Amino acid sequence: HLQEALLYFYLLRSLKQKGVIESSAVCIPSSASIMMCGIECEDLISAYKGCQEQICGFDHRVVNAYGDRYHTYDLSIPIWQYDHTRVTTPVRVALLDYVNGRMDSGSMQDFVFTANKTCHCMLCWVEYHAEGVDAIFSTGRLPYNQTIRLLKDPLPPSMTRKLQAKLVVGDIADNRSHDMFVQSNP
Repeated sequence: HLQEALLYFYLLRSLKQKGVIESSAVCIPSSASIMMCGIECEDLISAYKGCQEQICGFDHRVVNAYGDRYHTYDLSIPIWQYDHTRVTTPVRVALLDYVNGRMDSGSMQDFVFTANKTCHCMLCWVEYHAEGVDAIFSTGRLPYNQTIRLLKDPLPPSMTRKLQAKLVVGDIADNRSHDMFVQSNP
């Protein structure tokens, strides 16, 4: 749903710039928060990481060349189908303001570990807001897909570890709409 949130943002901004939609038009939703947290998910790692080079006589080196790159791009999957545990607090990494056509993203955010478990990947979801309504529509649960970025190297359990991540949205090389950056200190 990250892609849909960005598509709505760019479409609405473009239509307002071209005068198709008045700048004072009511937007529902009025904004979207892009949320992120670290998770432990052994099932996901075993499903999307490389495997042995030879299995039953079949050469899997070519498959592994792709499977070992999942830390460089996103998966869009329903995480609720996998046994997983959140290991950090959720943090807002971007805000899309649909009303004013502005976005706030790209600064490193600190994540606090809440579980002494291995962090395998970062989980992203969207929380939509409407002006004047005290409700949040979240794609972080059933039946929605979430955006997942596997870490190149899983972070072993440590409650003192510092984890930082950011989501960059906008004009990025290779015509990507966004990218995630994660760094950790022991």
